[in-house]
Amino acid sequence: MKMIAFASRHNLSGRLSVPGSKSHTIRAVLIATMANGLSTIKNPLPSEDCLSATRAARAFGSDVKIEKGVWTIQSSQDGLKVPDDVIDCGNSGTTYYFATAISGTLNDYVVLTGDYQIRRRPVGKLLEAMRDLGAFAVTTRINSNAAPVI
Repeated sequence: MKMIAFASRHNLSGRLSVPGSKSHTIRAVLIATMANGLSTIKNPLPSEDCLSATRAARAFGSDVKIEKGVWTIQSSQDGLKVPDDVIDCGNSGTTYYFATAISGTLNDYVVLTGDYQIRRRPVGKLLEAMRDLGAFAVTTRINSNAAPVI
């Protein structure tokens, strides 16, 4: 059996808006937190995981403004700040791992946590790599699947 397809040319014009990506939004928020100055994220995905990233950004000293379709992050002029409290990453694994790594750049202790599932994610290899680079990095339990202290 043969298949025959006919295609005709048509002019197509217009604008296309691609929905925001959770992965890209979280990365953009946390990278903006480490950058100097004001960063603008257009068309972010306003999911719970992405909002967890904004809470981490605030904990590290950034001023985060959330408006429909545009988020702005003004990083601290004095660099990253040691959080005053535990950073709760909710159920965002990406935020959890990125915030753990960012914490290793600070000169004081940072404690991270998350929901039930996040607190059971393995962080041992990440903490081992951070220790190899000179950071203090341990978990709050004997196993490597617990909240890290950096």
